[in-house]
Amino acid sequence: MSIHILYPSNSLWLLDSGANEHIFTTLSHFDSIYPIKPVYVTLPNGSSVVLDQAGTITFSPQFYLTNVLYSPTFKLNLISVAKLCQALSCVFHFSANQCLIQDTTSLKMIGLASQQDGLYKFHISNLASINSISSTINVPCTSFPSINCNSSHSIPVKALWHFRLGHLSHQRMDKMSSLYSFITNDNKVTCDICHFAKQKHIPFTSSLSHASFNLNF
Repeated sequence: MSIHILYPSNSLWLLDSGANEHIFTTLSHFDSIYPIKPVYVTLPNGSSVVLDQAGTITFSPQFYLTNVLYSPTFKLNLISVAKLCQALSCVFHFSANQCLIQDTTSLKMIGLASQQDGLYKFHISNLASINSISSTINVPCTSFPSINCNSSHSIPVKALWHFRLGHLSHQRMDKMSSLYSFITNDNKVTCDICHFAKQKHIPFTSSLSHASFNLNF
């Protein structure tokens, strides 16, 4: 087995789509560790190191790593995207500024990495805030022509800000997007909620009922 690493040595906790194994450098991060058959890891300078220990690392009940190789000589930690997808059944949503890690069953965000210097760095400190906020950021889906708050379908990422900002019109969303680059907008998405809200309501019938006293709690 050979793992080729092309990253600078000062980077830490990197999401790596090119690595086929997780590699961590600090023994205290491991929940458990055990001996394994020696694995040869190829470094960028062409040399190799032999790793003979692996273990489990838990960030949260929803986000954990198994069969993580331990290497005290490394200068960085690697999280293998391929291995994590297979182990946790999750998906990665890469954008220009960040990467969201999402569970495919619950559709909840379980991890977050930010893009720095061309690399996606995972931050453990973000897990507390992820667990405390609404984390049902759904998978981008282009197969559904419309979206509905009460639907089991996923909300496209480009329509999230339309929902967050109270269903602003396309014209207003375009204006917000021009002012703030992190706000995305997709004019091709049809929002069912907006259509229903603009429909005329059936008039209420007249009523002769009157309250005889104030409601007390």
